[in-house]
Amino acid sequence: MNDSTFEQLPSEVADALRIIDTTTQSLEQKRRDIARRVSCHLMRHRDIAGLMIGGSLARGTGDHYSDLDLIVPLSHDSREDIHMRRMLVWVKDEPTYYEHSIARGLPFFGDLLTLFFFGLSFNIDIGFFGPNRLSNTTLEHYGIIALDRSGKLRTERDSNRSSSLPRDYDEEIWINLWKVRKAVSRKNYWRANEYLSRARRAVVSLLLREQEVPIHYQGREDDHIERLIDVESFDSTWARGHRMGYEAASLALIDIAYTLKLPLRVKKLLTVLRSDFSNMKTEPLS
Repeated sequence: MNDSTFEQLPSEVADALRIIDTTTQSLEQKRRDIARRVSCHLMRHRDIAGLMIGGSLARGTGDHYSDLDLIVPLSHDSREDIHMRRMLVWVKDEPTYYEHSIARGLPFFGDLLTLFFFGLSFNIDIGFFGPNRLSNTTLEHYGIIALDRSGKLRTERDSNRSSSLPRDYDEEIWINLWKVRKAVSRKNYWRANEYLSRARRAVVSLLLREQEVPIHYQGREDDHIERLIDVESFDSTWARGHRMGYEAASLALIDIAYTLKLPLRVKKLLTVLRSDFSNMKTEPLS
């Protein structure tokens, strides 16, 4: 997006896109173009109160494989559906779009719309940023704010004043296994494999933490943690090793996770997921 294009946009949107450009510079150009188009389409609407980039790109540990995680507060309640429908109508004209997923009422912030373009997933965490939601909202304090029409986004982010924010592997385990369940029910096995890998890495990271083995990595941690763990002990957590694929692999990973020192809440959520995976009736992998 050149300077002449920026000049045609409202100044606040142009400024936001410059921030997005800077934050996504580690992505390949095709993905950066998608980031601009999606973000620009969101920010066109005045009841989008802000836009903040989270995840690895905001932490500065992203690479050209990274997903783009957006937190998008709304100025009015009950507008999630409106914006999700707008995005889906718009995105279906994009030549690189191929899939979407909607997760309702998640415990972090509002509803989650994930748009998939090639290997890039766009996670748009969207919801009303009002008093009835703030008590249940924890924002990433390192998030990079591109747009903040109300000022609330910066206030809430800055209220998380800890000097560093360690990855919450406890949460990552159940959240990604929940995504595996959803992807399998949609027969979207490519995504199921990705989410299962993320859950596995979170379990491995907790094991290494309990063994007091330091994890030092830049960007994606996959290669480093595989050099620190007995990979063979995780053979049962790979879908290719089971007739029923992802359900059985997820159950095996949950069994390993049960041996860890997890918060009671996470263990309860894993128990629910265990029941769900045990009762799923899908076709065996060929």
